[in-house]
Amino acid sequence: MSLIADAATQDSMLTLTLSQRSISCFGGTDGSISAQASGGTAPYLFSKDDGKSWQADRYFEHLGPGRYTIIVKDNEGVKANANITLTAPAALKAVAQPFAASCYDLGNGSISIATSGGTPPYQYFLDNGPNWQYDARFNELQRRQPHGLHQGSA
Repeated sequence: MSLIADAATQDSMLTLTLSQRSISCFGGTDGSISAQASGGTAPYLFSKDDGKSWQADRYFEHLGPGRYTIIVKDNEGVKANANITLTAPAALKAVAQPFAASCYDLGNGSISIATSGGTPPYQYFLDNGPNWQYDARFNELQRRQPHGLHQGSA
C-alpha cells in the first residue's frame, strides 16, 4: 500500500510516499513503514510521533498494529504527512472434532480440524509428528489413548 501527501514549497512540491511490511502474526510487533520523500529541499527528517522527535532514517520498524501518521520535514521546515494502517492477523484458533473408530482394533477413526485466524496456509501434525501436513483431517486412526494434535501457521 502506498499513500501520497503533498505540500507546496518554493523549489518543488514536497511529496511523501509510504509503504509497509505487514505484521506476521497475532500480537506481533514486526511491522514496518518505509517513507520516501521527494521534492522540497533536502535533507529530510521524518517523524511518527506528531513531530515530537525527528529522525533522518526513513524506516520505522518493530511496529504493532495501528494507524500511524508519518510526517516529513524538509530543510526549509515545510512539512507533508500521510497516514497508514498496519494490521495483524487474528488469533489462531482450532477446534478438533474426533470421530471414534467403530471397534478397538479397527483403524477407521478420524479427527477433523476447523482452523481460523493466524496466517494461512495452516499445517498440522499428530502425535509429535514428524510429518506436517496441510490437510486438516487425520484418517485411519485406531481407538486408543488420546492423540496429540499440533497446529502451525506458515
